Amino acid sequence: MTGKQKKEKKNCFLRKLRLAAGGLVILAFLWTEGCGSMDKEMKDSETKMEAGQPAETRITQEEIRALSEASLKLFQETLKQMGKEDENILISQSSILTALGMTENGAGSETLAAMEQVLSGGMKAERLNEILYTLQKRMRESKEVEFRIADSVWVRSGCVELQEAFIEDVKKYYNADVFRSPFDQTTVDDMNRWVKKNTNQMIPSIIEEIPTTAAIYLMNAIAFEGDWEEPYEKEEIDTDGRFCNGAGETETGTMLHSQETAYFQLNGGAGFLKYYKGREYAFAGILPPEGMSALEYVADLKPEDHDFAEAVRNAREEEVFVTMPEFSFEDAAELQEVLEALGMGVALQEGADFSAMVTEDSDPVWIERVIHKTYIEVNRRGTKAAAVTSVEMEAGGAMEEPLVLTFDRPYVFAIVESETGLPIFMGCVNRIAE
Repeated sequence: MTGKQKKEKKNCFLRKLRLAAGGLVILAFLWTEGCGSMDKEMKDSETKMEAGQPAETRITQEEIRALSEASLKLFQETLKQMGKEDENILISQSSILTALGMTENGAGSETLAAMEQVLSGGMKAERLNEILYTLQKRMRESKEVEFRIADSVWVRSGCVELQEAFIEDVKKYYNADVFRSPFDQTTVDDMNRWVKKNTNQMIPSIIEEIPTTAAIYLMNAIAFEGDWEEPYEKEEIDTDGRFCNGAGETETGTMLHSQETAYFQLNGGAGFLKYYKGREYAFAGILPPEGMSALEYVADLKPEDHDFAEAVRNAREEEVFVTMPEFSFEDAAELQEVLEALGMGVALQEGADFSAMVTEDSDPVWIERVIHKTYIEVNRRGTKAAAVTSVEMEAGGAMEEPLVLTFDRPYVFAIVESETGLPIFMGCVNRIAE
């Protein structure tokens, strides 16, 4: 089929189509009791490390599968705990893994083993450091899309002391800055400015106040902005489209029509990829089987059998006509119950072993809360997304007919790295009206 014929076929399809119906920051809070009064003035003691950066590592298929499985379990359990059948939801596995990956460097004994199992299927913390460093390096070096990634550790002045080996690890693998401050309102303002800056203004803040028992915050910020490799043309944009939301109600919004060439299936769901410029990253959309909600579809996936990353990597070249909505939303959740259900409970209770993080003369710490914030905007030009996580711790082939995917009902989506297929962001669109 010639290029002219393909275009005529595409235009014919669009004319006939009638719609009936879319981390930023990871903060780890370490809490302690008996820290005494807060200093009255901010002491900005940013600490730098000049040690050489590690080399990029080769990530094996087995390691990709382990991270894919862990990412899917995290998404499933989050949806289960939040139970937002009719609402949009978004998490950034990359952001959460980075925050907890940094935290994992301070864990020992059973606490470390539990975190390794939940975060990466039993992969050693040292190896997860190397893999996350490599994936972040690829993001930072992307030429056609923009990633902004930043990491930092904030320590309350005169409270706990960090182990030198822990500081070296978070600097070496995560390029984290270390700040020592009094944890007063000035520190709150500084942290929120840091969050806003490193999410390209998409997430303006992470905290309103610092509890008197807070001792340490570990933060990772990730923001993504990418333009489509093939932008939508005027005739492919329907500003009066219809979308049947998760509550069964019809919403009006802008629907985007396109002809894509990457198609995959996963447990009965039909998926496509739309690439961003450079093709290093892509938007993946998965339409659940008819009669199944997005939440039901995700819950039905078996991580050990349904490899999300593999399905994305092995998307076949096949013509598929796609209709999907423009959408934007923000989301927030607390993840401590999610992590406990996944098997990380030992890190979330008194007696957790984070002795590799704080010195012997510091009070012991454990994870108290994990807060996650996200933002995404998908439109005719491309995508913007950001995420925040706060880990709070206390002491003590050819077709006869073209494929057609119409995303006019709730569906699952992700922003993925093309080479590995691993999700950077993953969510569900249950409604498109703002």
